[in-house]
Amino acid sequence: MQSFILNWAFLLIYDKNDIAMNIKFSNQFIEDYQLSYRELMLVEKEIASYLHRYDYKKLEYFSNIETPLVFDTLMRFKFKKCKHSLRTIAICNVQENGLSCINFLESKVMNVRRLIRKNLSINSIKLINIENESELKDIDQTFLTDLYAHLEHIMERVLKIS
Repeated sequence: MQSFILNWAFLLIYDKNDIAMNIKFSNQFIEDYQLSYRELMLVEKEIASYLHRYDYKKLEYFSNIETPLVFDTLMRFKFKKCKHSLRTIAICNVQENGLSCINFLESKVMNVRRLIRKNLSINSIKLINIENESELKDIDQTFLTDLYAHLEHIMERVLKIS
C-alpha cells in the first residue's frame, strides 16, 4: 500500500503564565519560506501581531481547560514572507503551564485527504507518515503517538463528512 507523506510546519508552545509563545520552525518550512531564523519567541503584544485575534483567544481558552486528550483546531498566522494569512491545522496537547501544538499547513493536510479519497481505502489512513518527525526530538513520545492517532482521526472525520 501507498504511504502518505506529511510534514509538520512548526511547533507552537504557549505559556499561559508568562503569556509568551515560542514557535520552532521545521527545516522544510524554513526552506520553503526562506526564513533567516529557526524560531520566534513572542511576548503578549507580539503574539497578536502574528496570530489571528480569534486564534489568540483559542490559545487562552484551550490552555485553561483540563483535558487529557489531544485535539485539533484551525489557526491562522501572519508572517511577513507570506502574502496571505497562513492557515494551519494545529494538533494540540494541553500542558500544566499552557499548550503545545504541532502545526501542519492546511493545504498539505487537504492534499493528503484528496489522495486518500482517490485511494478509496480507509485502511490507507493508517499509512500517514510524518517525514520530518525526527526534528521533533524535544516532544514527549506519548504526544507523538497521540499525534499520529489524531491525524488518522482527522482523515476519517473528513472522509465521513465528504
